[in-house]
Amino acid sequence: MNRIIFVLAISLTTHIGWAQPASLAGSTDFNPQDRLAITNLIHAYAFHWDSRNVDEFLSLFTDDADSVSYSAGQAVKMKIKEKSAVEGARKRTDYFQKNQMQRRHIMSSTLFLQQTSDTAEVLQYCLLVTTDATPQTNPSVTESAGASIQTKIVSPIVYRFEFSKFQGTWKIRSREIQLDTSLDVP
Repeated sequence: MNRIIFVLAISLTTHIGWAQPASLAGSTDFNPQDRLAITNLIHAYAFHWDSRNVDEFLSLFTDDADSVSYSAGQAVKMKIKEKSAVEGARKRTDYFQKNQMQRRHIMSSTLFLQQTSDTAEVLQYCLLVTTDATPQTNPSVTESAGASIQTKIVSPIVYRFEFSKFQGTWKIRSREIQLDTSLDVP
């Protein structure tokens, strides 16, 4: 009975998609140029969003790229380049600019779940931080132009990216975002 429960648990974990077969970890059976290009794409994702460069950010995705995020435990699915999503991205980056909020996605552990010559799947850890200029309330905080500057952790994030290679260039085909805590913006 215990063996059946163990097998079912492993099957469910693998089916949900957050487990990786141990045989992939440490494998050298991949194209290193593609691996570097995908890693660079992940960092470009962070850099362009943090720079509030929405057009460059969107250029990293396929035209039909999916996004999955979670609200109150429910999956929210959308197409990244659909009009309402693009407008939402512009509104959010405008909000950051207006409220003097500088986001930084500190990308860390990268786990390749699979990589072929034209597809890849990656789990990516990220620590999202913000540096905000706020009204002066704490004299011990760095001051700049009459405002206090505070840097704080917003949330750890686990991204699940799927990539596709088109005409020699990798693009993000799907992005799933799992936050440990709620974001600090509307």
